[in-house]
Amino acid sequence: MPELDSNRPAWRWFGPWLVLGFLYIWVFLGALSIGPFLLPVVLIGTVVLLRKRNARSAVPAVMAGMGLSLLVVAFLNRGGPGVVCTTKSTATSWTESCGEQWNPLPWLGFGLMLVVFGVGDFVVRQRSTT
Repeated sequence: MPELDSNRPAWRWFGPWLVLGFLYIWVFLGALSIGPFLLPVVLIGTVVLLRKRNARSAVPAVMAGMGLSLLVVAFLNRGGPGVVCTTKSTATSWTESCGEQWNPLPWLGFGLMLVVFGVGDFVVRQRSTT
């Protein structure tokens, strides 16, 4: 079994690639809102990481980061599908708001699949190189 220290350089780059994968999905999902503002950050981050030779071995973390984004969407829609109403109370009144939520199960399924495949691919590649 390989020691953790032998894989340390690759694991060090897993986090930055994970964040980039997370942001790639938000660039796509927020194309009409926050996406254009995130796109330069994601592109610059990708170019910077690709220029570092040791960082390239952690590229499968992008898939895991994308999966984490989909899991966030699933969590935000956990009351769906359909119209979901929430009631909030303040010191003097009650307010109710209703909104349409998507079915969280496809987001959950694809998110889990991407996280498992991304982490699994990374681990398999690290074991095969040591």
